[in-house]
Amino acid sequence: AETPLVLAIRRDDGSSRGGYQAAVAFRLVDRAGRQLMAGATGFSGDFEISASERATAMAREGTRDRLMQTIAEEIRLQIATQMPAPNTPPATTR
Repeated sequence: AETPLVLAIRRDDGSSRGGYQAAVAFRLVDRAGRQLMAGATGFSGDFEISASERATAMAREGTRDRLMQTIAEEIRLQIATQMPAPNTPPATTR
């Protein structure tokens, strides 16, 4: 889910800061459809709202792009740290 936010209000009732929040849940499945792992992550970021609509749009898109890159990196990290190495039997508990 992706949510735009207004973070600050100027005295003239205009916004001076905006932001995004994003939350992601994912599942990794094998070719047979068996779930190998699942995870979730979320981040937020903010941007300056300018008098220029173009500058504001560019700041908003830049924030969104960085947010999505951060989420993708976090998903990769979760997979790398939680998945067993190939051909490694799962850990057993005693």
